[in-house]
Amino acid sequence: MRASFIFAAVLLISVAFASAKSIEDPHESSVLVKRDTIHIDPPLPRCVFYECVASCKQRRHSGGICTMNGCFCVG
Repeated sequence: MRASFIFAAVLLISVAFASAKSIEDPHESSVLVKRDTIHIDPPLPRCVFYECVASCKQRRHSGGICTMNGCFCVG
């Protein structure tokens, strides 16, 4: 019983402290920090299926296959 009373008192004090802290500076929590996005090129060549097929058909092949190493023309 005594332990639960102490726990409840500590909980109430921490809630009161947190609410008092938010009342002091209400704009601090509403400010959003914009993060910069870093774009890094992938280490392997990218292959987009429809671009691979189209470029292979322009070279008079029957189609193309995307693999880990890039586009390969077939036929």
